[in-house]
Amino acid sequence: MNNLDPQLNILWLSDIHYDENYSDKQYHSELKKYLDSFKLYLKNLDVEYDYILLSGDIAQNGDENDYNLFYIDILKDILELFPNAKLLVIPGNHDVSRNGVSFINEFIENKESRDTFLKKHRDDFYKIFAPFSNQFINNSSISMDSSITYKEHLLYGYVLDKKNKTIIILLNSSWYSVGDIFLTHYINNDFHNTREAKLVIHDIKKITSEYGFQTLGLDVLAEIDGIIEILNNYPEYLTITTMHHPINWFIHKDQITRDEYKFHQIKKFTDLLLTGHEHISVEHPFEYINNGKILHIKAGCFMDFSKENKELNGINPFKINNNWFSTLEINTKKRTVRQDKHYYDTVNNEWVEYENKNISKLNKKNTIQISENRLNNIKGELKNNSLKIVQHLFKDDAIREINQSVYRYKKNIIFFTADDFINISHNEVKDLFQSENFEKLYVVFVDLFNNISEKYTIANDRLLVLNTIKNDYDFKFNIFRHDFFSNLTKDEVINYGNLAFIAKIVPYWDIEHLNC
Repeated sequence: MNNLDPQLNILWLSDIHYDENYSDKQYHSELKKYLDSFKLYLKNLDVEYDYILLSGDIAQNGDENDYNLFYIDILKDILELFPNAKLLVIPGNHDVSRNGVSFINEFIENKESRDTFLKKHRDDFYKIFAPFSNQFINNSSISMDSSITYKEHLLYGYVLDKKNKTIIILLNSSWYSVGDIFLTHYINNDFHNTREAKLVIHDIKKITSEYGFQTLGLDVLAEIDGIIEILNNYPEYLTITTMHHPINWFIHKDQITRDEYKFHQIKKFTDLLLTGHEHISVEHPFEYINNGKILHIKAGCFMDFSKENKELNGINPFKINNNWFSTLEINTKKRTVRQDKHYYDTVNNEWVEYENKNISKLNKKNTIQISENRLNNIKGELKNNSLKIVQHLFKDDAIREINQSVYRYKKNIIFFTADDFINISHNEVKDLFQSENFEKLYVVFVDLFNNISEKYTIANDRLLVLNTIKNDYDFKFNIFRHDFFSNLTKDEVINYGNLAFIAKIVPYWDIEHLNC
């Protein structure tokens, strides 16, 4: 991947609805053909994916057996096809476990807001996603660049991808997708035979309604402040936010634009929003939302589950009805997104690429002031890791270290300066030549070690700041080079007159991803 023009490739599946009953492959013969064809199709795409995104409704019933079979039948093969890809998962409404819920009565009687109840019973809510979390939490493909909160439960958090200059926000929109649980509770407690039945039914419908009543819980989950901080620290990064439900499914405060609400703060940084849930057709277009600032792409349904009785002859619970998935190619420098849709052709029983390709432009981020804390952290990481930097710049892991700031590169010497000036003397250059007999002297500057770099925290255009830094370093370098050659004696001209001096000035954003 060319880091000057970074490109991010994502394999995106949503609404898989995998069911433990699919273990009967003889009965589900069409399913086996479907999956075999899918895996072969993926292999023939011949793309190296950076991420595999599963945006909810991975299971049909949120049961452990559903997830185990999904891993065996689908995910295991995908991860083997793309061993370098990182796995991103978020839950959907079908990923809520219908077992072990201990707070139903309290919720039915609750008079507080959904966010307040979520805050008080957060551990109980974690339990209803336990089968989902337990299936993926120890998977080695989960990104090491994920936030601690995401690694703990895989319900919400972020991935900071410095290599691709991208932040991926992962949110749980399914906290209150518990309708079946309440209905079962109602029936098991025989409420339907009491005079309170109508009231109970009314309460259940009100409590369990999903459309317009889902909450992200961002204003009561303290860890969300970490997401806001990351977004403020890396304002120039491309930000992808993904969750199962589209925004129109949320409670009012998660839809409106007010700074006191944290989802709005996330939306202000979001460039690309990816959602599932609605099982849209392959013809469905993308849209721009939030006054045209966010590109919103909805996922297709990868698999659907029929509720017809398995015992009936000729009925197969697995349904193939407008099943499709997406691959995304994101150029984080040019800020473009190409969505390729891939659907299952039921006539020829094969996967086909949808002919209409979507290539969309993301809005440019004009204000990219960098926090002083971030710049100081980068300087601290880079200052004592110059070898890693020069290996990256010169694309050679065989560079030999002479001392902490001087390196041998083929027939050349690299001098790394972690200062506002060139802190090597002319005599040291001559001594190096006598011992190393080199042809070129590269002097490597990093912009953050220049005093002018403080302007990154107040200027909107970092390229203007970088240009000022380059001019300053070029001026100092030219003086150093001029003084070296102008002070040579006649005998020294014979020895050193053919030396080439070359300056390389590196912006922090080209090396920050090295994670020194």
